[in-house]
Amino acid sequence: MNPIPGSNGQQLFWKRSNGVAGKLPEPAATDQTKISKTLFEKVEQAKQQWESAVDALPELISVIDCEGRVIRANKAVEHWTQESVLSIRGQDLHSLLHPNCEGEFCPLSTVLQQVQKSSSHMDATESEIFDSDLQKHVLVRVRPVHQHHSSQPRSWVVIVQDISERKRLEWAIELRNQRLTVLNEIGKAILAARSPEDIIGAALERIRQLVPCHQVSATLLDPSTGACRILRVDLNGELKRNEGDYSFDCVGRYCCDSQSNARSIVPDLAQVAEPTPGEEIFFREGFRSLVRIPLRADGEYVGALIFGSQFAGAFRQEHVNIGREVADLIAIAIQQTRLQQELEQKNARLEAAIQAREEMIQNVSHELRTPLTLIKGYTDLLKEGEFGPITPEQASTLDILDAKSDQLYAMVNRLLTLQMLDKTALQKTRFSLTRFLQGMIDMWHARVTDADVTLELDVSPGLPELVADPGLMEQVMNNLLENALKFSSPAGTIRVRAWHAGGEICIAVADSGIGIPPDKLEQIFERFYQVNGSQTRSVGGMGIGLALCRSIVNAHGGRMWAESPGDAGGATFFVALPCDTDAATDSLSINLAQ
Repeated sequence: MNPIPGSNGQQLFWKRSNGVAGKLPEPAATDQTKISKTLFEKVEQAKQQWESAVDALPELISVIDCEGRVIRANKAVEHWTQESVLSIRGQDLHSLLHPNCEGEFCPLSTVLQQVQKSSSHMDATESEIFDSDLQKHVLVRVRPVHQHHSSQPRSWVVIVQDISERKRLEWAIELRNQRLTVLNEIGKAILAARSPEDIIGAALERIRQLVPCHQVSATLLDPSTGACRILRVDLNGELKRNEGDYSFDCVGRYCCDSQSNARSIVPDLAQVAEPTPGEEIFFREGFRSLVRIPLRADGEYVGALIFGSQFAGAFRQEHVNIGREVADLIAIAIQQTRLQQELEQKNARLEAAIQAREEMIQNVSHELRTPLTLIKGYTDLLKEGEFGPITPEQASTLDILDAKSDQLYAMVNRLLTLQMLDKTALQKTRFSLTRFLQGMIDMWHARVTDADVTLELDVSPGLPELVADPGLMEQVMNNLLENALKFSSPAGTIRVRAWHAGGEICIAVADSGIGIPPDKLEQIFERFYQVNGSQTRSVGGMGIGLALCRSIVNAHGGRMWAESPGDAGGATFFVALPCDTDAATDSLSINLAQ
């Protein structure tokens, strides 16, 4: 027999095939031992790795029995309880975390007591609590550990996690959202307010949602008189106003003090060595801490916000920042409101001036018409020889006087027509626009020929009839042709066109004169406006002809505009009137303020 060394140092023998006795090897038993040892080592290694991983977690993880005693815990217990892992086994978990807790309503004790009173059907639980002993917000999770072939848990896993930082961030986000919501509400309320007092009142009623104050006040400084008005909102939300009170005048002047040494925040009025008169008043009223936020608009002090609390140190920098944001909104709104009020006052004065001007024009026109009628009548009588024979020189003078009287009479009639147009019904009739325009050309032929200007007419065939007041339309054409002739140079051309397009009858009067600057094409339709007085003075006119034309066209339900490339490029005036009878306006609806 040949000996075979064994794994344990002994010799194993095997039996020959010839039947000689000897010891046989046991390979199966040896392999099983090796496998078991290897598995044990792997289990131990995995266990150590698991325990190391659990010990590295910041959460307190412990296994407790049904009596609340610790069976095992990770190393985080040393941070939470200041005791070692080995020394806590068998101790009550609540007593470990709260060694001095005697409170009947301890939230942690309530959670852990559920373990002792639990039934076999109790599920895992989660609870967020503020632990006053630990001064932390914690999340406590309890999980049952069931044994094989048993539904009744014999132990529980308790995980205690510090969520203070998470709660702080949640509160910060909630506070920020609340702050934005309130500021948005304040902004909307300010926009809806119509006076500085309403603006401040709207802000004061809402700012208390963000600032822990017993009273929020605001002062409003009147720049014209220097007087201060005080508005206050107390804990009950009641808005109070104080004016003319000496004590509150001191408060107001304290709030509006623009000196650099004026305190923005006073942590404790009782500790102020030299209080101002305003601070003394607040202290006598029971306030201990104050925040003062000046209201500035365009660099000027218009008032101030002031928060008052009955507790010392009630305000932090974040409350000052909130106050400044609200103060900026209030100051801008107050400034805009004052500007709006000034604008409304100026508009009221302007409207009164315009009304006075209109009345004056109407009165003067009426007063001029009577003497002009007499001058015109006596001039005609003199020309006819009713007062005796006249010399040729006298006849020439009377002709000039008669022409100028007609010109002045036409101007007065224009003014009266412009003033009375909205009070007079249009005398509409249906007529041929082609014949109407041809008649106007014939009427103006002599004048344009004397001025060495060519007058052309271009009317599209099949032009529908026009429903309008022929007398007023004649005034429109006369004004446009006169205007074109004024600004046309010798050898120039005036072209009158008419066509039908888009349900409108269009008329255009174009000249080859000095032109109109593009930025003045709308202003020329304003009353008494002239583009360039130095140029227009040489040709005369009061600047009411185009205003009268547009008023007449608008009264007919039409529209009028001008086009011009600018200097020396001529100008074209367009008139568009509805060609449908139903579309024509039967009565005037015109705004003569344009």
